[in-house]
Amino acid sequence: NGQPVSGWVEVTRLIRQAPEQSMTLSILRDGQVQTLSVMPQAKRDAMGTPYGFLGIGVAQPAASQLEAPAEYRQTIQHDPLTALVKATVKTWDLSVLTVNAFGKMISGLIGLDNLSGPITIAKVAGHTADLGWASFIGFMALMSVSLGILNLLPIPVLDGGHLVYYLIEAIRGRPVSEQVQMIGLRIGIAMLGVLMCLALFNDFSRLG
Repeated sequence: NGQPVSGWVEVTRLIRQAPEQSMTLSILRDGQVQTLSVMPQAKRDAMGTPYGFLGIGVAQPAASQLEAPAEYRQTIQHDPLTALVKATVKTWDLSVLTVNAFGKMISGLIGLDNLSGPITIAKVAGHTADLGWASFIGFMALMSVSLGILNLLPIPVLDGGHLVYYLIEAIRGRPVSEQVQMIGLRIGIAMLGVLMCLALFNDFSRLG
């Protein structure tokens, strides 16, 4: 759009800010300047926020071959108490992020195609392992928090469902009948089964 850019990061920023908006790009190809008219496709990120996507990129070495220059490296160390506080805050932030993602998925702001199963999890775990042990442990922590939040959903077969039964028992003064619990158990298993089938379907779709 007539604005000079100094690097690829700036190009991607301008494209992401213009979903479904016409843009002009002046590029140097074979020694000649060419002007292209493009319109970034509108996509949504994991939190449902729209962004522009053009599908262009730059060639880069594999992540395992990248090494930061010495002047950009730093070692950060915390005492046990500070580390515990920072870990607690980080866990809380990840929990809030997970709950927001679930809520937006239920409301339709995030597509169900973002749901992943064991195949995608294994692939991402492999990629993070290539980046180093810190990235791998961070991904495992994210998965642990996500599974913990999932386990607290009010579905009868999960711990969240049992908490609902305990709450009802505390209000009524007597436990929920076995017949109701069995019906809830069947419903919970069916819901988890549908959820797992959808996750596996998304996994195999990505493999294709």
